[in-house]
Amino acid sequence: MRQQKEELPEADRGKAFAALVHRTLMRREKSDLDKIAQKMGMSYPAFYNRLRHATPFSADEIQSLLIIVRDPDIASFLLAGSPFVAAERQIGPESISFEKNLERGAERIVIEAADVLRAAYEALRDNRIDHREELTIRQAIDEAERALLTLRGHLDVLR
Repeated sequence: MRQQKEELPEADRGKAFAALVHRTLMRREKSDLDKIAQKMGMSYPAFYNRLRHATPFSADEIQSLLIIVRDPDIASFLLAGSPFVAAERQIGPESISFEKNLERGAERIVIEAADVLRAAYEALRDNRIDHREELTIRQAIDEAERALLTLRGHLDVLR
């Protein structure tokens, strides 16, 4: 069972969300940020103000950001503390690639589960788990969880 995180005050959550988005997007080129801002229908300075939390993101902007950036960590942040987990939407069975997506989903589960086992094995070499190792294991579990839910979604489309 997951440990519930302490809830942040609303203002701190807004700052923490902006900081997460900023960290996620700063790995990209400035021209990518310009394109993201443009796709979101705002100027680069307005978008950057949101990344620096000078102006909070609106619900519509967060939805646009999730559609454009497609980063599961952003969705997971929003779902933290709730009973929900972010999973990728599925391509329906009418798609030519449905079987291939199902196969890739199953392969991804095996890979992600192996990553969890590897992280746990490496962490337990010295018979203890420090905070960095715990974070690595939790991240691997989150990825494995998303992979399982994505595969379930592929199967649910068949109903």
